[in-house]
Amino acid sequence: MSPKGLGIIVNDLYFVNYPFDVSSYEVLDSSFMEITYNHEYATDNSMGNEDSSGDVMTLLIGEDCSKFYSRNLHSVDTKEYKNDKNIKLRNNYANYEVFTFNKKKSISVVNRIYYSVNKAIVYDEEMPVLEWKLEDGTKEILGYVCNKAVARFRGRTWTAWYALEIPVSSGPWKLSGLPGLILEASDSTGDYKFEAAGISNTRKPICLYDWNFKKMDYSKWKKFEKRMHEHPGATLGEGQISFYDLDGNDITYTWTVDYCPIEY
Repeated sequence: MSPKGLGIIVNDLYFVNYPFDVSSYEVLDSSFMEITYNHEYATDNSMGNEDSSGDVMTLLIGEDCSKFYSRNLHSVDTKEYKNDKNIKLRNNYANYEVFTFNKKKSISVVNRIYYSVNKAIVYDEEMPVLEWKLEDGTKEILGYVCNKAVARFRGRTWTAWYALEIPVSSGPWKLSGLPGLILEASDSTGDYKFEAAGISNTRKPICLYDWNFKKMDYSKWKKFEKRMHEHPGATLGEGQISFYDLDGNDITYTWTVDYCPIEY
């Protein structure tokens, strides 16, 4: 029996992000560099399918704090997408924000909850130490000669290309620890890829928004994330929301979404 209350019609292949309120925030740091990455990621790798999606991500690097987030989803929050023809209004953008704190050698990851407004789960962990293997080979990215490195991290093998000319030990998502900025990174399965599209010396505030946070540790978050894909109707609806497919069928307790996480 479906829960009584709000009903939501969904595309049952992927989740939807609602706009969040970004009017209230805490400034954690100020950036001295901004990097834009084109991001490709799998949305369905089941049964031999290779469906993928894309996003544009921003990395703001400050003296102590860095932030990596979806530029497109932020533009949906601020409604800036209405003035930028390059941003298509879509709902399945990357829903996480990664904050890296150099002095504390820690990171905080904010995961926005789908089909909600201002609800997010945040977990903290020590800054990951990736055991990079430096390999032969170079390639040019945005005019910078980049060197190759490979590392295994939480179930995926990553190949990174880093620029020694930019001596900043940072990169997209949680990838860092090389003697230069990572301008490109991809995992060996082809599920995930980040490729730098622009670099600028930009001063911007690095903001933590005042959302409704629920704290979890990493292991609990991974269990919740998996359950959210296996039983999204029950997990996200919390007994208060029913979900319907595009034909109007109630899928609250039968709906599943392919689970292809960036880390395991």
